[in-house]
Amino acid sequence: MITIKEIVGKRIEYERLRNEWTQDIVAKKIGVARPTYANYEAGKRQPSIDNLKQLAEIFNVTTDYLTGHSDIRNGLDMKRLENINMTEEKKLQLYTLLEKMNKDQIEHVLKTVQFIIKD
Repeated sequence: MITIKEIVGKRIEYERLRNEWTQDIVAKKIGVARPTYANYEAGKRQPSIDNLKQLAEIFNVTTDYLTGHSDIRNGLDMKRLENINMTEEKKLQLYTLLEKMNKDQIEHVLKTVQFIIKD
């Protein structure tokens, strides 16, 4: 049976690679040595609660996702798109694109949308 340490390790490695970051970059962002972070990814060591929260924040995902309690990466919920006036196909396309974005990309999209709808 796979352990939480292993799940966290696989998911943080996936997120790190998705963001095209090195282990050293992530380790610096959360304030740990690179070997410590490497052990998190290898499933040999479990991050502290504080480090887990930091990892979730920098990867723009939930701690539930990192620990395997959810497969929804960043808390986006398709049900929240129900009241948007667009086809189901477009809603799915929007949801899929948002799910793939990192924190900086989402921030850029939010600023752009706010600019567009500004009165």
